[in-house]
Amino acid sequence: FGLEFYAAAPLTTKDGHNLGTFCILDKRPRYINSDQQAMLKQMASIVVDEMEVRIQSRNLIKEYIARLKKLEEN
Repeated sequence: FGLEFYAAAPLTTKDGHNLGTFCILDKRPRYINSDQQAMLKQMASIVVDEMEVRIQSRNLIKEYIARLKKLEEN
């Protein structure tokens, strides 16, 4: 594959669960400065936020469907 560059930031939920990493790969050697590291961490945080929003949305939809079924039964 010839991987020459790898930089990553952890994908950690607010309650401390580690989901993996948000990473950048390249076949060319590169260097990452502190500003770029901070940006990588911010992007990882955005990814986790988006994942948590999706999970919360799914849970709310399931709850809504369950309530509708109860109303239909009555």
